Amino acid sequence: MRLRNTYPDTVFRRRKTVRQKQALQYAYCGNNPVNNMDPTGLDWVHRTVDGNEEYYYDRDIQSQEDIDNKYGKKSGVSYVATGTSYSVYDKDGNVTAKYTFTNDTKENKYGTVTDMNGNVMDNSQIIYGSNYTIFGTSDNSVNAETLHKNLMGSYIGPNNPQKYIGGDSYQYIPRDLSDYFARQHDMNYDAVKAKGPTDAFTNIATQPADAKLAAESLYAVFHNNSLKDRVRAVAISALFNAISGYKYPLYKARQSALQEALQNAYGSQINF
Repeated sequence: MRLRNTYPDTVFRRRKTVRQKQALQYAYCGNNPVNNMDPTGLDWVHRTVDGNEEYYYDRDIQSQEDIDNKYGKKSGVSYVATGTSYSVYDKDGNVTAKYTFTNDTKENKYGTVTDMNGNVMDNSQIIYGSNYTIFGTSDNSVNAETLHKNLMGSYIGPNNPQKYIGGDSYQYIPRDLSDYFARQHDMNYDAVKAKGPTDAFTNIATQPADAKLAAESLYAVFHNNSLKDRVRAVAISALFNAISGYKYPLYKARQSALQEALQNAYGSQINF
C-alpha cells in the first residue's frame, strides 16, 4: 500500500529545533506573585503531554485549589492567570512568537489569547506550534480536558474528544501518527453511521475503514520517532487487521448480493 504524505506541516513536518523558555513556577499568577494575585480565580490551565505544552480553558476551574481538587495535586495541571505569557525563541534567543492569556471575568467561558503584535486570536481555532498547542475556547471548540483519555490515544476507544457544548469533536489533529490515522478512522465510521466497539465488531459496513486503519497503523510502526506511538501502532494494526479480516468475507458477500440485485433490477453490470 502506498501512502502519500499529506499530514499538516504544523503537526508532522520536522522543524529545526528551537529553544523555548517558559517560567511556570508562578504561572498561577502570571509569573508575578506580588502584583498579579487574582482573588476572582479564572481558568486557563496548562499541562505537558508527551513533551508538548498544552494550554486550554477549563470552565470548572477558578483557582489552583480547584485544579488540585479536580485533577489531583500531582496531576501536572497548573493554573494560568490573566497576563501570563508563553514565549517561543529561535536558536539565537530571539522571540519568534508570544502568546498572552486573558481570562473571562464575566461568564468564565471564553478566555482569549493575544499574540505579540496585539492581535486577539480566533477563539474557535487551535494554535499549533512545534511543541506547544493552545486550544480554542468557543462552545464548538474541542474541550482539551477530554483529549488523551481513550483506550489508545484520543480517538481509539469509546471516549472520543468532546466539544464544550457536548458531542464528538474531530477538531484536534493529533501529533502521533497512530492517533492521526485513528481520527480519520472515526470520521469514516461516522460516514456509515457507525460508532463504538459494537459497530467495530459487528457492523459489516465498517470493514473498509477497519482495513485502512490496520494498513495505516502498520505504516506508522515504521515511520515514527516515538517508541510509545510505535507500540500503540502495533496494537492498533493487529486489532483492526483481525477485525477487518473476519468481516471481509461477509462484506464481500453483501457487496455481491447488492450487485446482483441491482443487475437484476436494471439489467446492467454495476461495480462497487
